Amino acid sequence: MRAKSLTLSFFSIFIVAMLAVFVSANITFNPTSLDETLTTGQTSITVNFDLVNDGVASTNYTNLVWSGTSTQGIWTILPFLTTSVINDTDSLSATLTGIPSTFEGTITGIINVNNSPSPTEDLPFTITVTALQTEPQEVITCNAIGNLGELRVKDIDFNNLGTLILKESSGNIYLEFGDDDEWFPLDEIEVEIEIENNGDFDIDDIEIEWGIYDTNSNKLIIEFDDEKDFNLKDGKDEIITVSFQLEDDLDIDLDELDDGKHYRFYVTATGIIDDSDSPNDGDETCASGFDSAEIVIENDFVILTDVQYPETVQCGETVQISAKVWNIGDDDQDEVKVEVHNNDLGLFHKTTEIGDIDEFDDDVYIFDFKVPNDAEEKTHLLKFEVLDEDFDVYENDFDDDDSAFTLPFRVSGGCTAEKSGVSISANIESGGKAGEDLVVRATVTNNDDESKVFTVNAAGFTQWASSYTADRTSLVLGAGDSVDVVFTFNVNKDASGSQSFTIELVSEDNEVTTQPVSVSIEGKRSVFGGLLTGAVTSGNAYLWGIAILNVILVLAIIIVAVRVLRK
Repeated sequence: MRAKSLTLSFFSIFIVAMLAVFVSANITFNPTSLDETLTTGQTSITVNFDLVNDGVASTNYTNLVWSGTSTQGIWTILPFLTTSVINDTDSLSATLTGIPSTFEGTITGIINVNNSPSPTEDLPFTITVTALQTEPQEVITCNAIGNLGELRVKDIDFNNLGTLILKESSGNIYLEFGDDDEWFPLDEIEVEIEIENNGDFDIDDIEIEWGIYDTNSNKLIIEFDDEKDFNLKDGKDEIITVSFQLEDDLDIDLDELDDGKHYRFYVTATGIIDDSDSPNDGDETCASGFDSAEIVIENDFVILTDVQYPETVQCGETVQISAKVWNIGDDDQDEVKVEVHNNDLGLFHKTTEIGDIDEFDDDVYIFDFKVPNDAEEKTHLLKFEVLDEDFDVYENDFDDDDSAFTLPFRVSGGCTAEKSGVSISANIESGGKAGEDLVVRATVTNNDDESKVFTVNAAGFTQWASSYTADRTSLVLGAGDSVDVVFTFNVNKDASGSQSFTIELVSEDNEVTTQPVSVSIEGKRSVFGGLLTGAVTSGNAYLWGIAILNVILVLAIIIVAVRVLRK
């Protein structure tokens, strides 16, 4: 009987233990961790989570506290939660307070729980708080100083000079693509900053600092720089001018710039109140302000910068032109070319191959030519164009601006041109595309002191044009007279690239004067794509065969598919 009682007692204890297991609480957090973000100046943050009991029994919890530390050792123990009764799931919230306004880093820790009937336990719960700075530290520091002297950043005015293409003693020449508050890479920007003393007391030793901040990446693309000190009497203002260039002055790489209006030009003005009548005499005062700007990043845009050549040259002199070719788009570019043109100097669309240029990278352009001995002594205009792999001039999407410009080129001295004989100059009037008419206007001048009779024709064009017409074939020119001759060429459909022809004048004495002319032809693209285009332009029968076979195969597949569908 005693044995049976012992057995029953043991069994009862076992059952109680088993029931205790089934009714005990298993407390967890949902989620098991939190990632939160602070913005500049935020000193507290509230977090929300669930405390989950996945057991059967209800459990009373008291004195839930946050035991945590930060990476800067600021926090030890912070009050976290009040008494909570858990049945199934309780939604809780807690506020971390006392966070310094200059905090940078993370806050981590665990929650200690006193519950009933269980003893104290640590629940594995981590809160990570990351501080994001939405203003530069220099501005945060300025705002912390305060502005008892009532300084004011009254105005920030941008002036976009553009991209420097030529330095001259008479003044630099810039190429403008953007706008005053819309900047392209390599642009040079001038900024007028107006500071006003809006208070009743003098402020001395005012120091201006400025920088450019990217609100997307929360970092400076140009670090803060300081300018000269000055004093301001009450009610007065001061304007200072600063400048920067969006490449040399950047503290980041060009490829770290993003397209968009998320850039801020920040200014701080810090001075000392200098007035014995002020209760704050001798105290620092600081004001800050900003203006926003947009940086424009194109996909495909290559430009020419820093062009260099002598300001004045003599006839017969060999001249070297050098420059930088910049890919300021975010796509790599293939087979970039630079073309320079001036018929009077014998530069008939002279094309220089640059090659492939990676995004936000540059290459060197160098071109040599000899100034003709009989060139006219004057300021000539050199036309530069940057061409893509299809011989098209690069154009941006911002304002449809071409990557092209003209620069002055002064010829003076050493010229031996005599006022005798005949001279010819020519320019393209219209056209320049494969399969279309190309119109060239030539000007013929009789430099002699007596009348002359000429016949005129064109030669050397059969490689790119099937025929031509001229609006006149015979000329009668008095001494010093000029006349225009218009040539119209029937350009071949497969013509492309740089081509040339020769204008011939034959006098009544059978003296022949020739003038070579260079033209640029834009080739046509085949409707079958690049492969067939290559076959057309190269005349390669093998490629023609492959292209035609591809077309036949595609048609055959379509026909078979249609028949299957019908069945």
